[in-house]
Amino acid sequence: MPPKPYTIERIVENMKRNTIIDPITNCWLFQGASSGPTGHCKIHFKNHDIYIHRFSAYIHWDFDLTSEILILHKQECPNSNCWNPIHLYEGTYSENTRDAIIAGTHNTVARLPKTHCIHGHEYTPENTHINKKGHRKCKQCHNEKERARGQANRDLYGGYYK
Repeated sequence: MPPKPYTIERIVENMKRNTIIDPITNCWLFQGASSGPTGHCKIHFKNHDIYIHRFSAYIHWDFDLTSEILILHKQECPNSNCWNPIHLYEGTYSENTRDAIIAGTHNTVARLPKTHCIHGHEYTPENTHINKKGHRKCKQCHNEKERARGQANRDLYGGYYK
C-alpha cells in the first residue's frame, strides 16, 4: 500500500510537533533540518524544499509559493528558524539586504574596512603602511616584530646585530 500523501494538515501537524515556542520572544522555533550556516529550516512540500517561514506565509496568509516576493523576518525576530506569522512580512531583496546589514548578519559586514589590526592597533594614517599591492600593514606590529627579530639575532650571535 503506497504511503498517504502529505496533506497540508499533516505537514502543519508535523511542524507543530517539531516546534519549540520561546517564552521570551514568542518565536515558533522549528527543530527540523536547517540549510547551512544561516539556520533557515526547510520542509518538503509538493516535490520542493521550501523554507519554513515561506511555508508559514502559505498556510496563514494564502501566500503564493511560486511568487518572487520574499518572506522576511521582522527585526525583532532574531531566529531564522522561526515560523510565527506575526514575526514575518512580505518584502523585497533590498529590504532583506537592509535587514541583514542592520542585524549584522549580511556577508558584506565581514568585509567592511577594519579599523584595527589583528593585534588591536588602530589603523591611523600615522600607524598604517600601504604596500605595493595596496594592502594595509600595521606599522606598530611591524616595528614590534623587527625589534623581536633583532633581539633574537643578538641573543643568537651575541652582542649587536642588525
